[in-house]
Amino acid sequence: MNRMKLFLFSLLLVTLVVLPACDSGSSGPVASPLSTGPGYNIQIAASDEDLMVGATTTITAVIYEPDGAPVRDGVDVFFGSSLKGSFSDNPVKTSGGKAVVAYTAGDIHGYQDEVTATCNGAIAKVNIAVTAF
Repeated sequence: MNRMKLFLFSLLLVTLVVLPACDSGSSGPVASPLSTGPGYNIQIAASDEDLMVGATTTITAVIYEPDGAPVRDGVDVFFGSSLKGSFSDNPVKTSGGKAVVAYTAGDIHGYQDEVTATCNGAIAKVNIAVTAF
């Protein structure tokens, strides 16, 4: 029961504090539901959900241990893109329970790019609309 309370408190804290801090665009952060995998939990957010070809936004993945505690520093988080978007670094090592990377939209426009974060078997995704110039 205490682990569940800690997990719910952590989720609330991320929702109220961390994800709004990710917002650098005018439309606000776009967050995925919490995704679970063998062992770890991930929540991913994009600071902007609509990008023109070649534009950049910040992607933040918050990773939790199975007990709900933030993951330790130095854990690899891998990012992926379904539409040939690129990342400033890949994989990204966690710091303070999260991995932050710059995402640049590829040259395929008119579709939603499914951006994923993967860590120790867990995967989370957020969609980013890529538009023409």
